[in-house]
Amino acid sequence: MSVIDFRHVQEMKGSKICSLCKEKFWGFGHNPQPTFNLKVEDRCCDECNERIVLPRRWREARGEIN
Repeated sequence: MSVIDFRHVQEMKGSKICSLCKEKFWGFGHNPQPTFNLKVEDRCCDECNERIVLPRRWREARGEIN
């Protein structure tokens, strides 16, 4: 049985450009809403999801921002 190299599989699927930082990333990406009025079809990288999108969602859920 061979070991699957997931990085290779992701590269074969092609890269995407993050809707927030405009950097290249591989994989499925994340829904960047509610930041910057982006659409669900737009995607963001893991780093932007952790640094920008998730904190914004948490603040909205707590009622700190609209």
